[in-house]
Amino acid sequence: MKKSSTQSGGFLDDFLEWMSSPEGTESMDALDCVFNALDGATVDPVKRRINWPDGESLSFDQSVDRIGKDSGIDRQSILSHLIGWLQMEYTPEGLDEKQMELFENQIEGWLEEYENDLPPTTDS
Repeated sequence: MKKSSTQSGGFLDDFLEWMSSPEGTESMDALDCVFNALDGATVDPVKRRINWPDGESLSFDQSVDRIGKDSGIDRQSILSHLIGWLQMEYTPEGLDEKQMELFENQIEGWLEEYENDLPPTTDS
């Protein structure tokens, strides 16, 4: 069924259209790559390090470089998805509510400088 030109597709339709675009497919591939690379990693927000499953403890930039070297994905995509992983996906084990709030504040402080490097999002 063809969409009427006067009918707004809405967020879901726009998102699904983007997902099937080359840009959306590339972004989802980068997301999968970043999340798979970080499977089993832990975070030390005080030292601002990502502790990789192989024992390496890397800074944010070093982690971006490592994922880029292994995958060939562009730095901006990795940066964006690594920020998303730290903000929304990674959950440390064994923290009570107060400790979790402190952890989240430490992560936000850590990521502020990197979020400024991301290109602004545009509305379609």
